[in-house]
Formats: sequence, structure tokens, C-alpha cells
Amino acid sequence: MDAHELQKKEIQRMQDFRLILRDLLKVIKVVSLYPENNPLPQSLKRTFSEKLEELATEHGETCLIIQKTCLTLDGEIVFTDKSKEESLAALFFDAGITKLIFKEGLDVIEIY
Repeated sequence: MDAHELQKKEIQRMQDFRLILRDLLKVIKVVSLYPENNPLPQSLKRTFSEKLEELATEHGETCLIIQKTCLTLDGEIVFTDKSKEESLAALFFDAGITKLIFKEGLDVIEIY
């Protein structure tokens, strides 16, 4: 793989993780609003889990660093808390979670 292809793959990796983190925030919001037996949270959780499994397989081990207001990947911000309603970083950080590592082989059941 040449340098251009590597750069393109890295850009795609960053975009993929930005999107999956937005999806995660959406899942958290919906799960907290609806009863567990409601089909909407079940569907969103399943879709999210399948996408995350695909990302872990496609991109291999990935480490997200969690700070008070943002999540970074390889030193680049991939998610920023824009408001109290979009406080994904703060949610993890306040719970003492400062790093998330996704490894190839991650499966849907583990994600649930």
C-alpha cells in the first residue's frame, strides 16, 4: 500500500469513528428515554453493535482517549461535546473511563 492509500485509509478510519460515536450518543439517548422492550432502542442497539463490529474488523485495534469534553484518536479529535445534551465524553470521563480500546474480533454480544 502506498502513502496515498494509507492516508486515504486513515481519513476513512477517522470518519468511521466520528460516525459511530454519534450513533453511540443517539443509542444512549434513545435507550434512556424508551422502555427496554420498545422496538426502537432494540433496533438501534442492534444496528450500532453490527456497525461497531464491522469497524473493529476493518480497522483493527483502535484506541480512543477520553478527555473531559472530547474523544481523540491518534491525537486527533473525533468527537467533541457541543452541549450538555451531547456530552458523550463527559459521560465516560465522569464515570472514570479515560480510554476505550476496540480490537478485531469484537462481536455483537460483547458490544451489548
